[in-house]
Amino acid sequence: MHRPDYNDTTYDYTHYWAGRDYEHASELTALAKLLPAKGNRVLDAGGGFGRLIPVYKDRFAELVLFDQSHKILAQAEEHARSLGATVRIQEGDLYKLSHYGLGTFDCVVMVRVAHHLDNLEQVVREISALLLPGGIFILEFANKVHAKSVLSNAAKLNFGYFSTQPVSRAQKDVTFLNFHPEYVERLLKRCGFKVKTKLSVSNFRSDAAKKTLTKDSLLVLENLLQGPFGCINFGPSMFVKAIKV
Repeated sequence: MHRPDYNDTTYDYTHYWAGRDYEHASELTALAKLLPAKGNRVLDAGGGFGRLIPVYKDRFAELVLFDQSHKILAQAEEHARSLGATVRIQEGDLYKLSHYGLGTFDCVVMVRVAHHLDNLEQVVREISALLLPGGIFILEFANKVHAKSVLSNAAKLNFGYFSTQPVSRAQKDVTFLNFHPEYVERLLKRCGFKVKTKLSVSNFRSDAAKKTLTKDSLLVLENLLQGPFGCINFGPSMFVKAIKV
């Protein structure tokens, strides 16, 4: 298994987000709750084309955007210019993140990346090496035990599914892992972090919900329920805020 090749000239990741305005806004809503109101330096680890720049640009003095794809980083630079934001770009391998002389950070964010990592713990340790004591790490991961999967596997009497081990949702030979929240929380503790907040995100990611309610209505519900639903691991995407101890 390997990570997807975003340098592939036949694939444009920006197109993936066409028609996913609700999901994008849900993630910005979650980050707005978890990020500090003001900070010095933030690292977006696996930041892609800079989709999340809007939520960073008025909160941090410096933004470093890190990704393995030079093609997607060029898109990020263009996107930053369109937003009037200043961004430092760094191409590289997340498994060697601490080797690039990026300095230290008071906040690191990693969204829509963990599911492509065969060794999530190694990357989290690299992130820990860059964070100042008391620094914030915000990690998003695909949730193995979201409500739909729980009901589906219980109906099939597939109780082995509920172990805390990651499960592969791979298509072809690209890594795609869903993680159990307990697995992630234990991993973070081993790497020297203390979990402070957990949010359930994109809770209404379904065609039926999008056809029934307007995007604005869905986002009102999303905003209200991210916290309570986080307590029961309801949604397909979990956001965890952890502090380096």
